[in-house]
Amino acid sequence: GARITETPVPETDDDAVRIMTMHAAKGLEFPIVILLGLNGAARGPVGSGVLFDSRDGTAEVSVGNQDTGLKTPGYARLADLEKQHAIAENVRLAYVGATRARDHLLVSLYQTENAAKKPDEIVAAGIEQRRSAFSAAPGLDELPDAYRPVAAVAAPVLPDAYLPDAWQSQRTEDIAARSRIRAVTATRLARDFGADAAAVENTDVQPDAEQRGARGRGGTAFGSAVHAVLQDVVEQMLPHLPLPAAIQVDDFLANWDAAISNAARRYAASEGIADHADVDREARRALRHSAVVAGLRAPRLWSEIPVAARLGDAPDAVVLEGIIDLLYEDDAGDLVILDYKTDRVDDAAAIPDKMANYKWQGAAYAAAIERATGQTVKAVQFLFIRADAVQTVDDWRELAQQIDARTAAHAV
Repeated sequence: GARITETPVPETDDDAVRIMTMHAAKGLEFPIVILLGLNGAARGPVGSGVLFDSRDGTAEVSVGNQDTGLKTPGYARLADLEKQHAIAENVRLAYVGATRARDHLLVSLYQTENAAKKPDEIVAAGIEQRRSAFSAAPGLDELPDAYRPVAAVAAPVLPDAYLPDAWQSQRTEDIAARSRIRAVTATRLARDFGADAAAVENTDVQPDAEQRGARGRGGTAFGSAVHAVLQDVVEQMLPHLPLPAAIQVDDFLANWDAAISNAARRYAASEGIADHADVDREARRALRHSAVVAGLRAPRLWSEIPVAARLGDAPDAVVLEGIIDLLYEDDAGDLVILDYKTDRVDDAAAIPDKMANYKWQGAAYAAAIERATGQTVKAVQFLFIRADAVQTVDDWRELAQQIDARTAAHAV
């Protein structure tokens, strides 16, 4: 009656080997699965002193040794039935384990020399039977007339690439190339491609790394708090959007006054910010800006949406990963990307220096979204909340081509 306590499964992006029972693996899928333990004897309820007949609810009993003890007349029949059920259940369980593999399945057929016939032997016999059946398949000359081609066809001459040795060599190279997944964030691109890495630095206080409530998103404590408030409130608004043109934004936001205040207080505390007033003020400033309001009035809107796409067409191309703050689809079906920035920029004249780096981030996001959705990105915008100003990246397509060229050359 003992049960195995399953350990928590690591996050899906952890580079770890998971060791689990077949029951724990149900519903999951892995690139490579190693199936072990088939050399163990199948367990089942056979040997229990009491067996119940599901047809009429009666019980059959066995007392003493299985060979010399006493049994009621129907016990042997129920014991055999239970044994068949146990075998069937173990077959189903093995099927569950085997089908967790997406690309490769490794099955251990180890057994001791004096072992009785076990599932691993059955598997080995089944594989050999399939091999024999395949090798004994009839050739073209042995097929019935009804299945013969109308005219004789000369055997094709296979290119070298299709010959076993060449094919295996190419396969090994392809697997090696596709196993080296290189990922880069949009923020990293901004640093690597930008004119001045220091231009994107901020002077806000960083959150305490040991603080339990700190969010995992990059950026400063203040920036993380403001982003979190905007994400929280916009997601609450979604069932009430799009915002009709006849409704004034101030009237609409008045209904969310408590939600904004509560979120600002909660996320400021989470980021170790003593006074939430600044977080509350900047979040409200962003929500009232025309760039955000355009998204609230758009037919479709997504907040804090993850994006991932290859930069370039090579099999081992760099994968861009990131999170877009606000993405919406306009009436024409085109997409607009809006990214929030909480840099200490009180004067709009200082924004171009910031954009020397941020434009690369926006170009990468736009290229990734177009490749992922097949839709056109009409605009890439950055909202500098403290300056209450928006900057548009007009040449993002040209920038994206430069990113592709450099990443293809493994420059990133």
